[in-house]
Amino acid sequence: MNWRAALQPIWLTQRPAAGGSWNRDGIVVFAPTPNGGLMKRDASGSIVPLTTLASGDTSHAWPSFLPDGRHVIFLITSSQSSRSGIWITSLDDPSGSRRLTASDAQAIVANGSLLYLRDLALVEHAIDPQSLELTGRAEAVGLNAGRGPIGQLFATASDDVLIYGAPATTFRELRWVKRDGTPAGSTSEPIDAWDVRIAPDGKRIVVTEIDRQLRTLDVFIRTGSQPAPARLSLSTDVDESGVWSPDGLRIAWAGQRRKVMIRGAGAVLPEQTIATFDTPVQVWDWSRDSRSLLIGRRSNGTGDDLWIQPPVEGSTATPYAAAPFDQVDGVFSPDGRSIAYASNESGQFDIYIDTFPKAGTRMRVTTAGGTEPRWSAGGRELYFRRGSEIHVITLAGSEVRSIARLFDAGTTIRSYDVSRDGRFLINVSASNHSPAAATIVHHYK
Repeated sequence: MNWRAALQPIWLTQRPAAGGSWNRDGIVVFAPTPNGGLMKRDASGSIVPLTTLASGDTSHAWPSFLPDGRHVIFLITSSQSSRSGIWITSLDDPSGSRRLTASDAQAIVANGSLLYLRDLALVEHAIDPQSLELTGRAEAVGLNAGRGPIGQLFATASDDVLIYGAPATTFRELRWVKRDGTPAGSTSEPIDAWDVRIAPDGKRIVVTEIDRQLRTLDVFIRTGSQPAPARLSLSTDVDESGVWSPDGLRIAWAGQRRKVMIRGAGAVLPEQTIATFDTPVQVWDWSRDSRSLLIGRRSNGTGDDLWIQPPVEGSTATPYAAAPFDQVDGVFSPDGRSIAYASNESGQFDIYIDTFPKAGTRMRVTTAGGTEPRWSAGGRELYFRRGSEIHVITLAGSEVRSIARLFDAGTTIRSYDVSRDGRFLINVSASNHSPAAATIVHHYK
């Protein structure tokens, strides 16, 4: 059995859920996305928020019930060091949440104790059942244990068996491929890459990747002629989801999770803050007429929504698609008359197309799942991702003529883009980095 695969979460979209826990009364506490608060679903099916993000928080994730079934531990990720760590909250009084210990990865509950990471050491720390405080000393039960990119711990435990995985390689590579998946250019050096978008000229790409010195998520520009990338974003917080202006002279991105930023692609002029929001945002696309940015905004009431943000400082964003389910991965059609996006209204993410600038004639164009739509240069084809596969939808006006699989990359594609000349750039695991085996410990206490 592939224990590494079993220990990692299944990534269905770019915004995967971040854990859940179920108590004996049928109450489920879960994190619907890795950049929001925790939600509570009771046995009747009613869903309400359990925690909300405080100032500086970027994520409440990986909840786990304590044995009493009334208290929950969870991971807070925050720009404020005093808040980052393992917290405990109560179903009866969520306002009394407090931090138990500092950590940058989730804790799991086993044998009345918490298992969590201290650097690469997996430690066990008893929790007093009355005071619900950590008690005694933390004892190491495993060495060289790993965590995932959104704080998930590569471990699981029962009363007498502990299984944990070694740190996973985060290295990726960017591959140019043709329509049939065969190579169409050179492969990048191993990098820790996330979002990728190709410039209109097809020669440059904007990449969200981990800065190797600062260990922060930042936006970089890469070209085939330059041995090293040019850093575009300057903050030491999370910067991501860069998109090109239609003339290729500017790039917009989500800065510090809550700002829409723009800077010249030459990385010479200062950054410009276009808008600031009180909830996390993404930048999805820039319209061909240069007048509109398509952004994502997170709401506790409706989830991920699509908004239109003019690329002008001080301008006001207006809602495009807001509903009590998630709308993500939005892209403008080349003629500016439509927007394609992914929505989980049906219970899974599928691709939809709606009119622009005014929504109202929405059409669902997939039924078996899909994310990350991308238009062809002429707008007659719409590509989308399904796990390791890239598919194409052939359109004739408002009708779907056919849907076909183009290629299977053989490994999960984290992100991708399509150049105007029809080449694909896919972000996949580096081919020369193999995962290490898991460790099984019997009678670990």
